[in-house]
Amino acid sequence: MEYKPVIEVSDVCFAYDSQEVLHNANIIIHEGSMVAVVGPNGGGKSTLLKLILGLLTPNLGSIRVLGTTPQQASAHIGYVPQYLQFDEAFPVTVNDVVLMGRIERNFFGFYRSEDKNAARNALERVHLDGYQKRPFSDLSGGERQRVLIAQALATEAKILLLDEPTANVDSVVEKQIFALLEELNKEITIVMVSHNLNVVTSSASHIACVNHTSSIVPIDKFTEADIDRAFHPGLAVLRHGSCCPVIDPSRSMSTPHKCGDTIHKKG
Repeated sequence: MEYKPVIEVSDVCFAYDSQEVLHNANIIIHEGSMVAVVGPNGGGKSTLLKLILGLLTPNLGSIRVLGTTPQQASAHIGYVPQYLQFDEAFPVTVNDVVLMGRIERNFFGFYRSEDKNAARNALERVHLDGYQKRPFSDLSGGERQRVLIAQALATEAKILLLDEPTANVDSVVEKQIFALLEELNKEITIVMVSHNLNVVTSSASHIACVNHTSSIVPIDKFTEADIDRAFHPGLAVLRHGSCCPVIDPSRSMSTPHKCGDTIHKKG
């Protein structure tokens, strides 16, 4: 069966001020994939997610999500952040948290029956049916993460993006969450940033290596060379095909490379 691309990242460069984080990033993700985004801290993984979400705009290159811009596709993207900041003394229930995924559909502040049905169905999909009235603050870390996934599913998203979904849970709960994601992947495309290669390689269909640039390979073709490229402490080689300013740490911070330069940096 031919699966259509749902995310297309083409020659994307992005910089915070003068510090380039992504250079000529290219990734195509097809419908029904489960993609694990791996790479070193500071390599651009979370930035890539924010670009796909439309929260950031590329300096160069383009991003298409579901055939349109990330901003226009945002209603069809569910997002689970790495951390959730909230006041544990605030009396919010599980159902309240999940219904927050429907806020953009309700301009007048009232939840309709279809919103409540979507929230209930989302909780069933993450195996938390019956938890609606429980205080969110009373839940375990793994249960809270399931509620946040349910919140993202309540948007009726076609793509689910997760930033380190198991960063704050133990290994047992981590395996449970990945088992849940495998189950959800039968119905939805999943892209997740993860630090645990051992777990993601048993769950993902593709691995996207992001280390200031990017590559994506099917899991059965993921090799030690890909691991080295993703996690090597030094940036291997960047060849500039377009005018993207890149600051080389070995030079003066005020001296950008010219177009056509090649960076060789040993780890």
